[in-house]
Amino acid sequence: MGVCTAGDLMARGMSRGTITRRTASGQLIRVLPGIYATDKPDYLDLCSAVVLWKPGAVLSHLTAAWV
Repeated sequence: MGVCTAGDLMARGMSRGTITRRTASGQLIRVLPGIYATDKPDYLDLCSAVVLWKPGAVLSHLTAAWV
């Protein structure tokens, strides 16, 4: 699954309470406010998380080249 928004998780049928419980148990990792990962995020996951969190974000320089 990589990273996704809380809205994506809820669209798949997961409630806010379930997201909270899974985050507390370690099944989900909170990367940024409202952004979650199922596994420890790698560099690309972190870049994706920023873009999901702030849709107007621009990746530049080495990050843009790497992606």
